[in-house]
Amino acid sequence: MPYMRPTLESSVMKGIWLWTNSFAVVAVQVPLFPLRSLPPTANDEMPPSTTPGTRYVRERSLPADNDRRLRWSRSLQSAVGSQECLDALSLISIDATSDGQASFIDLPDDITKFCLHTLVAALSIAPQVCSIGLVPEIQATNLEAQWISQSGVTEERPFFDLGLTGKDQVVAVSDSGLEIDNCYFVNDGGDIRKDGSVDMSQRKVVQYVPFADSEDYRGGHGTHVVGTVLGHRSDNGQSERDGAANGVAKDAKVAFFDIGRGSSGYLSTPRDKAGLLNYGRRAGARIHSASWGSEYNGYGIDEYYFDRYLHSNDDFLLVIAAGNSGPSRGSIGSPATSKNCLSIGASQSAGGDITSNMDGPEFLARFSSRGPTRDGRTKPEVVAPGFYIKSAGAQP
Repeated sequence: MPYMRPTLESSVMKGIWLWTNSFAVVAVQVPLFPLRSLPPTANDEMPPSTTPGTRYVRERSLPADNDRRLRWSRSLQSAVGSQECLDALSLISIDATSDGQASFIDLPDDITKFCLHTLVAALSIAPQVCSIGLVPEIQATNLEAQWISQSGVTEERPFFDLGLTGKDQVVAVSDSGLEIDNCYFVNDGGDIRKDGSVDMSQRKVVQYVPFADSEDYRGGHGTHVVGTVLGHRSDNGQSERDGAANGVAKDAKVAFFDIGRGSSGYLSTPRDKAGLLNYGRRAGARIHSASWGSEYNGYGIDEYYFDRYLHSNDDFLLVIAAGNSGPSRGSIGSPATSKNCLSIGASQSAGGDITSNMDGPEFLARFSSRGPTRDGRTKPEVVAPGFYIKSAGAQP
């Protein structure tokens, strides 16, 4: 699925985040309407205004050759005093992380770029605000895959030969949803309770956290991803057999965290990224797979919290898809730009899964996002089959 690239020239984003040195600045003391007032310069003149305290930046006081400053000036003046902008700003909501260092501002869907510019400019001059960033919308980004990942030699699976099939392991996955009645996940003890509790007696699904909702849509991304990771076919939830879409760790179990918002393709993750990872950890998982992200290739608040969690829990591995925005340079997306995660690009396939527009498993899929990150780091670190992969299909 395509990702969305948020910029200040478009309101295609979920919101903005603030890194502050004071919990109160956003949680309590953000005065929405005074924020539209701009500090005057020495040469500014105050034009007549019916709005007390509103100040204007005169274009003639800015260098004529500084096009960016002129554009910002015009944009800010278009919003100042605008009833449409005041109405939009009155609808924003504010949330803060548990440590009080970061706050999030959810933006109305119809906020204009002029109102957004005004809000960002006003926040940027507050002494308690250390930095401001975007919160982009995130979206969801096998037999052949088994031997390609294990050996690169046709039909040779040395991990399986040594008994490394995922047995007694739990993998955490966050995605659009999971059809637990699918033959690749069906449990012999009935359906798992979808309340975040853990039941290790289940054959495949030992935990289901209904954060956004509690099911997958038809042909859903999450069911496909979990099938690729650990699907193992069973017709009755007890005896298992090889299926055409068995996963790469077919004997592992899954702790699933549902972040899908219906069939929209958009995902909703917790502000507190430790909460996202801790659920699976409590179920015994030490690997978390996240095949989702955005086109934004910078380092933001989500990457910081993921990196902090992984630094504090050095027995835990977060595996994140690089994205589907290739083949251009620098197209890898957040949160795969994290420093402590393992970012995975997509290679082409082989055998029965290869198509006429592929060259083989030694080649990158054209859509696979490339590095480097915005700050010049090499990403992704690893590639694995991700093009035309046969896996479990959601049929709710």
